Amino acid sequence: MRAFFVMIAMASVAAPVRGQTSAPEPRTIDVRGHGKVTLPPDTANIHYWVRGEGKTSDDATRTMSESKSRIESGLKGFLGADAQITNNDLVVIEVRDPNCKVESGRAALSEGQCAIVGYLAQIQTDVRTSSVAKAGTAVGLAGRFGARDARLQSFELRDSTKAREEAMVRAVSDARAQAQVLAVAAGGRLGGALRIQYGSYLAPRFTRGIAVASLPPAPPPPPPPPIEVDMKPRPEEVSADVSVSYELLP
Repeated sequence: MRAFFVMIAMASVAAPVRGQTSAPEPRTIDVRGHGKVTLPPDTANIHYWVRGEGKTSDDATRTMSESKSRIESGLKGFLGADAQITNNDLVVIEVRDPNCKVESGRAALSEGQCAIVGYLAQIQTDVRTSSVAKAGTAVGLAGRFGARDARLQSFELRDSTKAREEAMVRAVSDARAQAQVLAVAAGGRLGGALRIQYGSYLAPRFTRGIAVASLPPAPPPPPPPPIEVDMKPRPEEVSADVSVSYELLP
């Protein structure tokens, strides 16, 4: 009898109170704001290959290394010591007689028509410089010093932090302005923000250069002045988007 009474008591405590109702969901206005900041690029990226040939791998590597040093020294002298030059994709490969016919994926002995006639060494180089106005001229200058397939790869912003923050401020302001108009149209007042979601992106417009044919290094003394190429890069756009839910008050 006692056990039955306890079960009834517990059931009476857990039962909801009659007439109790949950709080109504707030009415909201959902908008998406957009902000954009446009700035001129402050960095140019140049790309080229350096090549060396020789009867032996040492000869090819030595020739490539000497050409690499000459090109980098010339570019730093023109662009300034702060130009960042990096190298990658270094390869040294054997060159066989053109009459050598080897099926794909199969090895060949280095004799007869497949004898090695020389070696080729090449390295890929990238230059990052803040001298945007000189970038086009530097591409031609690299070709003069012996670079292969020199090109102006792109323009960009080195640091977009401040621009992104300003774009965010503009996006939030745009969202609130839209919500204010909608609140009036709905016959109410705009309340505080209940939810906000941020998404941003940097949308650079790349300007690609045209590959410049390799030219032999100009013999001293002295080399002629570089051919000036006046570059007018497109501005960089830093954008920000926010999604905001505002409370709609009576």
